[in-house]
Parts: sequence; structure tokens; C-alpha cells
Amino acid sequence: MPFDGSVASPLEQSMAHEIGRETIGTEVLDGHPTTVFQITAREGQREVIYYQWWAEDLHLPLRIARKDGAWIVEYKNLKLRSLSPRLFEIPLTYRPIESSLGSE
Repeated sequence: MPFDGSVASPLEQSMAHEIGRETIGTEVLDGHPTTVFQITAREGQREVIYYQWWAEDLHLPLRIARKDGAWIVEYKNLKLRSLSPRLFEIPLTYRPIESSLGSE
């Protein structure tokens, strides 16, 4: 299923309201080398512990789990597509438009 960022957790290394992070190990998850972190985050007046498996080759979290087992998010079978460098080239027919702003 294609990734839908509107319904998923952020794909950043730091978590919202994070107040502490400790590396607790490494693991291969779905074929990707990950660093496993224990993260403490403030939620209201309390601190909540999470675990995060950060894929070093993909630079995104493959799994995030709340320590109390309330929820877990895991991404599997990820496939990254590379974009053609041609998409970032200036077209041969491009001509800059001269601005009349500031020429008075």
C-alpha cells in the first residue's frame, strides 16, 4: 500500500515533546539495519516511554512502540524509488524573464 503521510506518524527521528533519548541496541528489521532507541516524551503532566527502531539505510523509523503496549506502528516492505536527475535539469528552452520591478 502506498504511504499516506496524513494518517501515519511523522517519519522524523525526533518525536513530539521528546525530553530524552537513549540508544539501547541495534537490530535488523525487515532486512534493514536499525538503531533501537528508548525515548521519553512529555504528554501533559506525565512522561511516556517509547521505543523507536531507526533504519540507518532509509533514514526513517521502521517501528515505533509505546512501552506500555498501548500501540505500535510498523512499516514493512518499503521500496524506495530513485528519481531521474533529468527531473531537476533546467529545460533547454528556458529563458529568464526580466522583471520590471525596481527598474524605475
